[in-house]
Amino acid sequence: MELAQDQIRDAVISSLDSRTKPGHFTVRRLSNSERVLAGLKWWGISWAIALAFVPFPGFHFVLPPLFLALGPVAFIVGFRARLRIENGRSNCPNCGAVVEFSRNRYRERFKDRCPTCLHEIYVAFESVH
Repeated sequence: MELAQDQIRDAVISSLDSRTKPGHFTVRRLSNSERVLAGLKWWGISWAIALAFVPFPGFHFVLPPLFLALGPVAFIVGFRARLRIENGRSNCPNCGAVVEFSRNRYRERFKDRCPTCLHEIYVAFESVH
């Protein structure tokens, strides 16, 4: 599925008791430079955690080498993200309150919580044919 730079995607928001509401999300395709920056960010976070544990006796023999080795893995994980949810909006299927979704990595299905009633809600993007 190739997306234009930004695309509105429809989704079905459901609850545990199978009530559903429609939702609309802005999904953005990331450029290669944005993907590289995301990967470098995660690599840097991994190495910053490694450096943070150097002064702690006992931990400094295990955690810094572990997080230094995980840096390239974190880069690959950050780089693999091709799509990102910029924002989304729907109504909670339980209480009807407006639910705003903020920036997040794109997944075909994910769960969140309604900020009003605190019930879990499930988001599933509709297929694009």
